[in-house]
Amino acid sequence: MPSDAARLEAIGATEAEVAFGGRKIVVPLALERWPLQLIREARWVEAVDVLLAGQSIGIPDPVIDDYRNMSELMARAVGVGRLPETPAAPDQWFGGVPTLLRLLDHYEEDVELDLRRVNVDYLDRFRGTLTLRQVWVCVRRSQPTSAIALADNDGRHVWTEPDYIAASVYQALTGEIYPGRPLKPEERTKALEAMRAKAEHVDKLRERQAHYAPPAAPVTAPGLPAAMQEAIANREKELGATPDGQAQHHS
Repeated sequence: MPSDAARLEAIGATEAEVAFGGRKIVVPLALERWPLQLIREARWVEAVDVLLAGQSIGIPDPVIDDYRNMSELMARAVGVGRLPETPAAPDQWFGGVPTLLRLLDHYEEDVELDLRRVNVDYLDRFRGTLTLRQVWVCVRRSQPTSAIALADNDGRHVWTEPDYIAASVYQALTGEIYPGRPLKPEERTKALEAMRAKAEHVDKLRERQAHYAPPAAPVTAPGLPAAMQEAIANREKELGATPDGQAQHHS
C-alpha cells in the first residue's frame, strides 16, 4: 500500500497516521522531526518510543517484533518505506530511513551531484523547501552510473545484467573469466556456503582422525623405575641422539 505522504506534504499537514493494533497512531510527517540520531545508532526501540510520544500501540504486552513492525509502518506512512524489491529481513527497522541517513552521512556530495542531474537543488534542503522524503524519492533507485552508486561501490563500476552477459560471451569465446568480473549476490552466497561446508568437512575429518589415531608415545615414562629411565637416557646418549629422538650427525 503506497503512502499518502506526498499529498500530506502538499496540503501542509504535519502528521501522518499509522494503523496498528486496531487503533490509529500519529507520527510527525517531516522526517526532520524524527529521532534520527537514535536510528543512526540502531537504538530502534527507543526511537519507536520517542515517536509514539506516550501513545499506546494497542497490544498489552508488546514484544520486539511488534516494535519492529511498528517502525516499518511509521516509515511507510511518511514516504520512506522499504522498497518492494528489497527482501524483508528480521533486522530491518524503519524502512528506508537507515539507508537514507547512511547515504547522507557518507556520500552527501554525491547525493548533491545526482540531484543536480535531475534539476533538484540539494541546497533547498537547508532552505526548508526540500524535504528528506523528497531526497529519498530521488535517490532510492539510483542508476548504476550515478555518483551515489559508484561511491557506494568503492568508486568501482557497478555491474549490471548486460555486463554479466557480455562477460559470459567473453568467457565462452576465450575460455577465461573476464578480468575483474565480480560475483553476483547469489553467486557470492553459494561461494560462502561452499566455503563453510568445506571447513565443516575438514573439521569432521580432523575429529575422525584424532578419534582413530593411536595414542602418541609419551616423551617420558613416569611409570618406569628410575633405574630403567636412567638406562634409556644413557643409551640415547651413546647413540648420539638429541632430546627430540633424532640422531646427531658428526663431521
